[in-house]
Amino acid sequence: DVQERRRSRSPVERRRSRSRSRERRDDARRRDLEERNRSSREDHDRRDEKRPKKDKERELFGQCPFHFTFTYLTRALVTLTYVFSAEVLDVDSLKGADKEIAKMMGFVSFSTTKNKKVTGNTDGVVMINKPRRYRQYMNRKGGFNRPLDYVA
Repeated sequence: DVQERRRSRSPVERRRSRSRSRERRDDARRRDLEERNRSSREDHDRRDEKRPKKDKERELFGQCPFHFTFTYLTRALVTLTYVFSAEVLDVDSLKGADKEIAKMMGFVSFSTTKNKKVTGNTDGVVMINKPRRYRQYMNRKGGFNRPLDYVA
């Protein structure tokens, strides 16, 4: 009698089974949903078989912002590979390219004007907020529990 006792005095755990009517209802819903999905999938496949290949391509690539077709993309890829494989650039020819580009864009160098005087910049006004400086309040008589003294 003593050996059969459990450590916990809580009631014995019993498995609660769902009501049969609920199980039947859930099973019926699941079957209906599967059947609906299967039938719509079959209809979609049949529709795809009837349509020509060009329509399918147009549907796939028509959503692209520039309305590329698959054949156009492959043709462009072939021409690009031909152009780049035929033209080999020398490193020596690119040496002055960055200077030419900078001249075309209208500036000579990439330096900054920070902390430099710039001619024609007299109208510029800058608000400089200096951070406040406070007196020492630790390690002094009456330092804690009183407001900081402002130093101008």
